[in-house]
Amino acid sequence: MGKEYKTLLTENINGVEIIKLNTPPLNLFGKNLRVEIVDAIEAARNDDNIKGVVLTSSTTFFSGGADITEFDSGDLDPSLPFIIDNIASFPKPFIVAVNGPAFGGGCEISLGSHRRLMTPNATFSLPEVKLGILPGAGGTQRMPRLINPALALDLIIKGGIINAKDSVESGLASAIYSPEEIITKAVEMALDLAAKGSEAWQKPKFADPATRADFDAACVGYRKKLKPLATTELIIEAIAACYDTEIEAGLKLEGDLFIKLLKGEQSKALRYVFFSERETTHNLPGISKETPAKEIKKAAVIGGGTMGGGIAMCFANAGIEVKIIETSNDALNNGIGRIKSNYEISVKRGSLKPEKLEKAMSLITGSTNLEDCKDADIVIEAIFEDMVIKKDLFQKLDKICKPEAILASNTSFLNIDEMAAQTSHPENVIGLHFFSPANVMRLLEIVNCAKTSAVTLYSAVKLAKTLKKLPVVSGVCFGFIGNRMLMARIEAANEALLQGALPHEIDEVITDFGFAMGHFAMSDLAGLDIGMRITEAFNLDPGIAGSLAKMGRLGQKNGKGFYKYSEGSRVPERDEFVENFIAEQSKALKITRKSFSKEELIEILFYPMINEGAKILEEKIALKASDIDMVWINGFGWPAYKGGPMYWAGQIGLDKILNSLEKQYEQTGNENLKPCELLRKLGASKSKF
Repeated sequence: MGKEYKTLLTENINGVEIIKLNTPPLNLFGKNLRVEIVDAIEAARNDDNIKGVVLTSSTTFFSGGADITEFDSGDLDPSLPFIIDNIASFPKPFIVAVNGPAFGGGCEISLGSHRRLMTPNATFSLPEVKLGILPGAGGTQRMPRLINPALALDLIIKGGIINAKDSVESGLASAIYSPEEIITKAVEMALDLAAKGSEAWQKPKFADPATRADFDAACVGYRKKLKPLATTELIIEAIAACYDTEIEAGLKLEGDLFIKLLKGEQSKALRYVFFSERETTHNLPGISKETPAKEIKKAAVIGGGTMGGGIAMCFANAGIEVKIIETSNDALNNGIGRIKSNYEISVKRGSLKPEKLEKAMSLITGSTNLEDCKDADIVIEAIFEDMVIKKDLFQKLDKICKPEAILASNTSFLNIDEMAAQTSHPENVIGLHFFSPANVMRLLEIVNCAKTSAVTLYSAVKLAKTLKKLPVVSGVCFGFIGNRMLMARIEAANEALLQGALPHEIDEVITDFGFAMGHFAMSDLAGLDIGMRITEAFNLDPGIAGSLAKMGRLGQKNGKGFYKYSEGSRVPERDEFVENFIAEQSKALKITRKSFSKEELIEILFYPMINEGAKILEEKIALKASDIDMVWINGFGWPAYKGGPMYWAGQIGLDKILNSLEKQYEQTGNENLKPCELLRKLGASKSKF
């Protein structure tokens, strides 16, 4: 009988030692597992009766890789690279039977083996780039020596996933077997290789030189597209070494680059994001392990426009029946037609199989009769932002829907407590603020109203996960978390225009910061008329955008907004007319225009957002600062490698932000720029959120 382990299961089949990772659910290579796997490998090395080794998992998940909670502990011995080096140089055949997802270190330990077999559900992925690092246990050196380095670059620099079929075709794996036969086949392979000798399992020493041109071309594209990321150049440098560097030197280079990135600011921010995403549903008010969730089998969406249709697609994609309610057959047909068109585009792109389209469309039905909501477990209104109309709708739904049904509003700004007050079951009312396009955007702001029950809140959180959304809980206020902070930036941008900045200067600061699009270019994309309607609905100052919209400058839809657009182009071009108009507005207000540095514009645009975020925390609208960061990263395009606005503020220094806002408040008298008490307190003590 072999030695018993706490993190491993072992058995011997025909002289081949089977080692099974046994720390479910993810088989992370934490300290205890690393210690025991070293022991098991050494035991197999020293046992003359063992002819080979097969490494697999006791579950259908092979391994999620390293335990990143240990990254900052310093207690990494025995290290994963040490273990993999021992596997690579093992004097007997070492086969990995990958019987599920193999991520990060789970992939790298497979690459270090002599052969890889896979089950149909198995996948490989090196997602370290999402943590701001590169694979540090041989991934950048072993993968491109086995397959085309351009493919390896694509997988590593994107953190992508490659399935079993493509793994075999690329050369990463040898064959695919069913879960029932993979161990038998792995044992047969180990015995066959043992009979042939070590030359049979030697690996290529260098990347194939014939692939260099493809690799260099891929590098050019990624340098251009991923320039802001610290990982980009270092991943390229590591993989390029495979063409002319022995693997020992390549592994040394990889290790050095890994440590460099691990200590960098981007990796620290991305690791913060990794953990913050997992904490958005921790310690929610009133929810315990005993809190039940309502079963949601049928949904209804009121409104079949762009937002309502996107929400309906979310339910259909999750396998939930959904009925779209519209006011007319024409509107209903247009809405369902738009949904089908969206699915067809995905089929053409190859991201959706035709049968999936048919399945999704079979789950989506329509009606022009509000009474058809009566059987729905959840009803989500996605109509225009008009409180009178929404209140009337909730009164009607209260009479139609079953008493236990969840009634949700997709409003971006309005007070959902007022809607809940129109019902006899306010405990069933909640906000579900999807972001457009709803079928694509990951964020779901869940608005916990004054009378929302714990059961309803938990049901919404569970539903969000079913819909593959990231749930972030907010309290009730104008704009909730994300849009409330956005309004602070909009006000700051509009004021900066009047004070002397030009649209392209402000947009350049925003895109240089890491956003995909600047504020005014985004306004043109959305449509200045849409923005004007929203500001009018909430009695807000429409600013320069409203004036341009009244002139018929609607943005990209008619080729002129804050910018002008050439025929058929979406590339914004500076417009002398707009810039002169802005100058005239400044003159009318007796404002002497001045120029701003990029650093000044960052303070003007982003520091008021931080103050608003502090107010949101102060008022307990957000449960924690990291929730605010997750809203902005997943809903508004804040660059993840900067950790979100509240994290970024801590890196800048809250004392610096406090001092800047105090000066801005003193110069303008704008009450919105007056630092709140929480910011004053934290800034004075040089603390962080």
